[in-house]
Amino acid sequence: MCGIAGIWDFSGRSSSDDLRSEAQRMADALVHRGPDGHGIFLDQNTSIALSHRRLSIIDLSNQGHQPMTSSCGRFTITYNGELYNTHELASDLVRRGRHFRGHSDTEVLLEGCAEYGIENFIKRVNGIFAFALYDSVSRALWLCRDRIGIKPLYHGVFGDCLLFGSELKALTQHRDFPRRISHVAVGAFLQNNYVPGDYCIYKGVNKVAPGTLLRFDLDGQSRSISYWSLDAVVRKGVAQSITSLDEAQGRLDGLLKDAVKRQMVSDVPLGGLLSGGIDSSLVVSMMQQASPRPIETFTIGFSEREFDESVHAAAVARHLGTSHHEVHLSPQDAMQIIPDLPGIYDEPFSDSSQIPTCLLSRIVRRNVTVALSGDGGDELFAGYRRYGQMRKLARILDTLPSSLTRSLCRAALLMPERFWQAVPRRFPQARESIGLVQRGLNLASRLIENVDEVYPYLHCHWPDPGLVMASDFRSSPLNQETEARRLLNSPISRWQYLDMLHYLPDDILVKVDRASMAASLELRVPLLDHRVVELAWQIPEAMKTNGTDGKIILRRILADYMPPQLFERPKMGFGIPLSDWMRGPLSTWIEDLINPSMVKKHGILNSDIVWKIWQEHRSGRQDWGYWLWDLVSLQAWLEENSVSTGQF
Repeated sequence: MCGIAGIWDFSGRSSSDDLRSEAQRMADALVHRGPDGHGIFLDQNTSIALSHRRLSIIDLSNQGHQPMTSSCGRFTITYNGELYNTHELASDLVRRGRHFRGHSDTEVLLEGCAEYGIENFIKRVNGIFAFALYDSVSRALWLCRDRIGIKPLYHGVFGDCLLFGSELKALTQHRDFPRRISHVAVGAFLQNNYVPGDYCIYKGVNKVAPGTLLRFDLDGQSRSISYWSLDAVVRKGVAQSITSLDEAQGRLDGLLKDAVKRQMVSDVPLGGLLSGGIDSSLVVSMMQQASPRPIETFTIGFSEREFDESVHAAAVARHLGTSHHEVHLSPQDAMQIIPDLPGIYDEPFSDSSQIPTCLLSRIVRRNVTVALSGDGGDELFAGYRRYGQMRKLARILDTLPSSLTRSLCRAALLMPERFWQAVPRRFPQARESIGLVQRGLNLASRLIENVDEVYPYLHCHWPDPGLVMASDFRSSPLNQETEARRLLNSPISRWQYLDMLHYLPDDILVKVDRASMAASLELRVPLLDHRVVELAWQIPEAMKTNGTDGKIILRRILADYMPPQLFERPKMGFGIPLSDWMRGPLSTWIEDLINPSMVKKHGILNSDIVWKIWQEHRSGRQDWGYWLWDLVSLQAWLEENSVSTGQF
């Protein structure tokens, strides 16, 4: 995997030296994504510069050096990604008369675009990628991102300059980049604990949408072309639904095996992440079946038993015969990682599983350069516990008159604060009890309006960010109505759709990309092969979940590899004992960030309210753990990026 960046000065006033030096600074900010080499392409006639940082995975020779120019001399590419059908694509291109200098997937992608045109060829590609392609004849620059949004790509026009890069830190290196904070993006972050794809923390910056091509012309005009969309996949899935469980299982099993085998191709050491859950166990099982040697597997554990899955991962590893590595995360380990987080996640990000993900990535990178994970299974095959919880709630509400439901919700919202403060004391055994209360109140507020629209608010952190922001903020809607969503007549399917649209690309995939790339580790996700995604939406909900347990069809496939008792247990997720750590070893660091003077310095959060929340949490009167982590993460990011009120 690599890092890419570039500049296009539409005015043509930048000198060659200026373009080169700016492009070099932008690339240097991405050295963690590509420590093995770097390069710059410059076209002074159009004042464009493309830069690249290389992490060598396929074709370690100089034949894979980037930026790379096509054999015809017309196209130049800077590319971050991996293609998994390189052999088939290359064979076709050779039959059409194309010749290759090496065997890198970069060259195949480049020559394919030259042969067929980017709009046609990109539909043939199977992989994860983000790239910029310059056409010297039409004087156009294309920005492209993979179908699911696994690899990131930011862009923005400032004055006469187009800037783009794999991460925001590349854009911020340019001398003309204004560090102006988006008020709306801050609010969206507080709602979601990540900045959604439609927003960016910096004004004027956008993210290339998954499955999208952007074309920029010499006059600075741009147009967007969608070559793949979740909506189209969902519509096709509804129209071509599979009726036989045996057929669905057979097709999915074969496709997953093919995806895993393709993603195991590497010229550097390779391993697998193993939590012991269904998704990672299935991926590692297929990896081991395809390998003549024991696969290197890795897991992370905790001393707190309620968070620890390492014993289950070890049992799976023993059964499969992998070469297993286990590391335990302590508060001291977390403290070593936490100061680095604002630099790793160059937008505010507060999914606390980022901490073990970063540590695990560092450990894995000591042994291998490429790793496969099981990400995507929960969204595709209804694995989240919240789906079942919401379904139970919906069934209960269906038995009640709507007028009674609304009355009960209004009553809950009218209860005094001291009532809810007493909940943790009355039910001390309930971990994150205040969190449950807050989520319940969020839910109640939405039930008054529309029962079917409550799901996004179930895991919303701050539904009204204005409660903790220094200035007024009007909450943005968390639901997104589309034609495809209207076609889904099952609530769980609609919730899966929303998670695929937002939570997966903007939280899960951001988390793993930045964590792995910070360690110069390439992470691959076989379950998110676009063919698997398309097939998953043809599989009816009843083959995925019974309303209580999810991933029914994955469980059936996995049972061919190991005894069910190794994986049949409640889902744990990838959480950490954050609340306790915040009161203990992290408390001093937190106080330094959120004391009133520091909060007032940045001018974005309400210092009095933030300090009150911290005092309540530290004393144990309430458990604000995950809500407080949003505020702490935002403050840490603002401090790391030297953002003050005047730039807001």
